[in-house]
Amino acid sequence: MRRYDERSTLASKLERGDVTDGELAALAQTLARFHESAAVAPAVPATAGRARARELALAIAHNIDELLAILAEHADRERVLALARFARAFVARHAQMLDERVRRGMVREVHGDLRAEHVLLDGHVQIVDCVEFDRGLRELDVADDIAFLVMDLTARGAERLARALVRAYRDAGGDPGEDQLIAFYATHRALVRAKVELLQDAQRVAAGGDPQPHAPAHPHAPAHPHAHAARARELLALAERFAWRARAPFVLVVCGLPASGKSHLARALCSASGLRHLSSDLVRKQLAGVEPAERAPRAAYSAEFSARTYEELAQAAAAEVSARGGALVDATFRHRADRDAFARAFGDAAPLLFIECRVAPAVLAERAARRERDALDRVSDASLSVVLRESSSWEPLAEVAPEALLTLDGERPVEALVAQVTEAIDRWVGPARARAGRA
Repeated sequence: MRRYDERSTLASKLERGDVTDGELAALAQTLARFHESAAVAPAVPATAGRARARELALAIAHNIDELLAILAEHADRERVLALARFARAFVARHAQMLDERVRRGMVREVHGDLRAEHVLLDGHVQIVDCVEFDRGLRELDVADDIAFLVMDLTARGAERLARALVRAYRDAGGDPGEDQLIAFYATHRALVRAKVELLQDAQRVAAGGDPQPHAPAHPHAPAHPHAHAARARELLALAERFAWRARAPFVLVVCGLPASGKSHLARALCSASGLRHLSSDLVRKQLAGVEPAERAPRAAYSAEFSARTYEELAQAAAAEVSARGGALVDATFRHRADRDAFARAFGDAAPLLFIECRVAPAVLAERAARRERDALDRVSDASLSVVLRESSSWEPLAEVAPEALLTLDGERPVEALVAQVTEAIDRWVGPARARAGRA
């Protein structure tokens, strides 16, 4: 055996910030050649159809059951249960595609543990420490294999390099499927690593009694006695972010009267999902040529100017779909004419899920009055009088298909609303998405 220089690993080079584009391209080419030459895994008997999807669902469920068994915090368990729901929905939605990849020979005997510390970049690319003890653990879709490294790079703060690696892998002839498939497998890999971190934490405590400070398990893990547990929570958050990417393409339209809580919810959803927040207030003021905290002129709220605002908002959302798979649109959408203007400009760029926030009239008035008192740096121009006037002229979203419209109680805690939205998205499959949210 020959010991390799730890300084030449991808993990070490990431720490120093000296990974070059050439090294990344060479790594992608090496992976593509390796996957192309790897032995195709024996086909799973398809006696009941959709064998790969069924096998994958069982493997993911098994890992999640093991993770749930060692999670102590109720909130963490709820997060993992939500991710389990997402995984079931994804596999059900894409079962045909998953099985087709088996038929095309995309499930092969690959590495199985493709992490940055196992990649050597010392003049030429070497990849070490594959899973040798269990052939079943390395018989994977090539998308799953590369997704492990995508997850690890992203966890290490190198998301740009992760995206570049996938592009270079495709350019080299690799077939990882769509970005949503990679994100799905990256979600699974983040959950696997979270389980490993928690198991290591439990072993450390069992071996030494009270936990003692030690070196962090990961270069970005906190250096304190519970570093493994903290790292596991980071990985749960990363799994949630990848799950949002795997749900794409779609656009969330968060709408409702001013002071209904829609912008508060929109910001929370953007934080959870990584989607870009597109606000009609900002777009309107940009078109009017005023600063965000300035009041827009009266003419900026005419029917014609509003139509321009919603058209611009739709074009920005469509561009985000093309670039990153989705976006979050934050606007009242109170007039049918505004919604029609948005729909015409957006076209069929992606399915739309409308999320309407509602609160009781008294709460609406109280919030609007409070916003007027605390107007510093506020973007919305909606005063109490505007809120009251608009509440009496709201035009129901009758043209939106019922399965693509989620009505929320804006008085509930925002964390509960985010959970409600993610659950609705995981139910929002098949024909409902095909109609792009419109009747």
